[in-house]
Amino acid sequence: MKRLLWLVALLFTWGLSYGQDAGEHWSDMMLDPEINFYEVQDAFDSDWSDREVEKGKGFKQFKRWEWFMEPRVYPSGERFSSMASWNAVQDEMRNAPSEAGRMNGVWSYFGNTDIPTSGGGAGRINMVRTDPNNSSVYYACAPGGGLWRSTNAGGSWSLLNTDLLASIGVTDVAIDHSNSNVIYIATGDGDAGDTYSLGVLKSTDDGATWSSTGLNWDVTQTRRINRLIMHPTDNLTLLAATSNGIYKTTDGGSSWNQVQSGNFKDIEWKPNTPNVMYATGNNTQFWRSTDTGTSWTQITSGVPSSGVSRLAITVSEANQDVVYILAGSSANQGFYGFYRSLDSGLTFTQMASSPNLLGWSENGSDSGGQAWYDLAVAADPNDANTVYVGGVNVWKTTDGGTNWSCTGHWYGAAGLPYVHADNHGFNFIPGTSTLLVACDGGVFRTTNGGSSFTDLSSNLEIAQIYRLGTAQTNQNRVISGWQDNGTNLKDGNNWSRVIGGDGFESAIDYTNQDVM
Repeated sequence: MKRLLWLVALLFTWGLSYGQDAGEHWSDMMLDPEINFYEVQDAFDSDWSDREVEKGKGFKQFKRWEWFMEPRVYPSGERFSSMASWNAVQDEMRNAPSEAGRMNGVWSYFGNTDIPTSGGGAGRINMVRTDPNNSSVYYACAPGGGLWRSTNAGGSWSLLNTDLLASIGVTDVAIDHSNSNVIYIATGDGDAGDTYSLGVLKSTDDGATWSSTGLNWDVTQTRRINRLIMHPTDNLTLLAATSNGIYKTTDGGSSWNQVQSGNFKDIEWKPNTPNVMYATGNNTQFWRSTDTGTSWTQITSGVPSSGVSRLAITVSEANQDVVYILAGSSANQGFYGFYRSLDSGLTFTQMASSPNLLGWSENGSDSGGQAWYDLAVAADPNDANTVYVGGVNVWKTTDGGTNWSCTGHWYGAAGLPYVHADNHGFNFIPGTSTLLVACDGGVFRTTNGGSSFTDLSSNLEIAQIYRLGTAQTNQNRVISGWQDNGTNLKDGNNWSRVIGGDGFESAIDYTNQDVM
């Protein structure tokens, strides 16, 4: 029953997927369920009528949404509430238990339990963090698959009890540094809107049960939480960077105050001085607080003022006064610039504007990227001059941002280590130079400065599957299309990726199971 309800929740929360903030652009219209589907479709068709289809510009994301939505709104174009179907299922379970009992068939997990062979990935992860009380405990946040935990440094994973939430996406997680049984999750999908946010949920029993906090939303509000952080010494104080502003709690989540309005993507503490904070919002803005996030001041000195689609920030414990900004271009979603502050975020200097750190090429000679969707940056806590940047690939500097080298590539070009495409979150294991990577393929780790990476994604059951086809006479031959992770074939007990890229419709000829 849990897996059936999980599918219902995923199906209808996914229906309002994807968007960017740009006025009454078609991507904005997608987020408003009051706007007729055909109006959104007309706006998209008009925008793309004389444009060449390119990667990273939103064409594929709209087509995903259109494919899902169109048969469900025909012929009126009136869009449904993504909560309505979930609430209807819950009412049925409460009011007609005999009917609900018919759902209790014999279900077993079909797979996959390992990463498909031939270059596949497990599925998308937004962020991976470690337990502050035990660095061998990892938490992985899946935008369409809940919160997963490893107790053996990524050797294996188990799902925490998040599969019956009305929105099963998780963008970020904060673990209480005084009690690991207390966990907070930022629900929804901050980067892509595959699922929308219920707000911040809290568990006091190690993830067995979850309760709402004072930051409590309905998914029909189509809001996102992009980052959730806990004060490094005060376990009752947390801040959330959201599409509806910055929120702060000082009582462990019972109540939250909006301390700054706007659309915020990133937020960080100043190392060893947590009353100073940094945040980025409204595409081009960098903000600074000196009172633990209660009030904020916009900083403009050296910060790009236009032409930017998104900013990300990082700091290093090795030098608490250093702050870095990574900027994506609004023109083509590629690399706009990399900036450094040596005075705790009061002024910035541009360190680099090339090569293209956010594109597909291993040498950065191409243009464009996906900054609106994948943008990650992290400074080494043991060396403030060493910084990693993630877009499609992983790049590294060891001199504070002047020179860069590609250290992880989406298919391993030029002999570089393979790291699945599209990086959403970087996080160092505290006190070490070991980097954890959250990407469209799952979780990767490097312990040697990027010379090699280990894929830790095995048994993360988080694939976002569009369609599947089964053989007529062979129940163990199934082909399925996965978002971001290809077309995958189960043949007997083995799963293999038979086509790369994104997988969609899949079928097997009912007269000949070898024809697919």
